[in-house]
Amino acid sequence: MRLSKKSTISSRKRLAKNNEAQQAAQGWVFLVYCTDNMVLEPIHEVLRGTQNDVLVCRDRNSPVGANSTLWVVHDRSCIRALLDLFENEPRDLLEGESPYVASFAEGDNLCFLFDYRPPRPLMRFAPGQAETVQQRERTSIDLVMACLASPMPFAILCMLLEQDCVSIAQDGSIYFTYEADLSQLNPADDEGVCTDLCVTTVLALQEANDKLKSMKLLHMKLEKSAYQSLAELYRDIRLTLVPE
Repeated sequence: MRLSKKSTISSRKRLAKNNEAQQAAQGWVFLVYCTDNMVLEPIHEVLRGTQNDVLVCRDRNSPVGANSTLWVVHDRSCIRALLDLFENEPRDLLEGESPYVASFAEGDNLCFLFDYRPPRPLMRFAPGQAETVQQRERTSIDLVMACLASPMPFAILCMLLEQDCVSIAQDGSIYFTYEADLSQLNPADDEGVCTDLCVTTVLALQEANDKLKSMKLLHMKLEKSAYQSLAELYRDIRLTLVPE
């Protein structure tokens, strides 16, 4: 039986309402975030957490439809901790360098915006890209350099390392993603803790080569919690590089 035009339109309206109801149940679909010259439309919900939500957003004002990662922080104590870290973390940064693209209030929430890059988790992709000892050592150095170059407070870097928010690009470069659960943030984590987490990742990358001189040294220092800075770790890896 062929439906009349009126019946078809009515059916489409019912379907649209059903779709809207399903999307509205997700909570974030119809909420658009505005800051500066950006109109941020959520296109993917990564996390809905006790302290923050993480959304991937598209900027409606961008001619190329640029995507960003958005933290929507709704826990008061977490907001205070983040503000304290971002404002008081004693790091030597380049002039004008910021850990985030923008921050803004949305009702009772505080939002932080970061550049988006697709996740390529280091521990998943590195084994296929860094097949030799020398390549894995280069990846380890790049990881340490990424931490040294990042404007992020060390406590947040620790959280990113612990949650596997470290990625490796196809060209071997290392970058951070920000799809993180802030309930695991420990504001007391300092550069020493960050360095130990880097050591743990480096050791995991070279797991099949634990007899290497560099790995023995890193194991020994990790057990003694001897590292106080990323620069120390960088020096030890460079000094014990396997010749190519």
